[in-house]
Amino acid sequence: MRLLPLLVALVGCTTKLGDDVAVENGACTALEGRQFMSSHPLECGLGPNGVEYCNWQLSFQAMTPSVSQFEWSHSDIGETGTSECHGSTVVGHPGPGREYLGTIDLESGVLVWDGETYTP
Repeated sequence: MRLLPLLVALVGCTTKLGDDVAVENGACTALEGRQFMSSHPLECGLGPNGVEYCNWQLSFQAMTPSVSQFEWSHSDIGETGTSECHGSTVVGHPGPGREYLGTIDLESGVLVWDGETYTP
């Protein structure tokens, strides 16, 4: 009898992403194991001829049942931190007092992270 309320609670926490992936409240299970690339080249630091451009990359991995880990290569910086999802909202925590906000388009899988667009 106790299993039924638990099952209902778990089903109530998911949102469909595409045909086969769900976004859960808490861990970003729909993003785990996936890599995203900025939709266009962005500044990657200085080279011998001035500013260099490249596509920024963002990936998510499983960490705990309620939190995922992100790895973000942007500009000439690499960051890691924890992330959590609530429906289509993605929140990254790279360190104390800092936060990145994002959204995932549940139809296309396109992620907007810290104001930049990333595609799977």
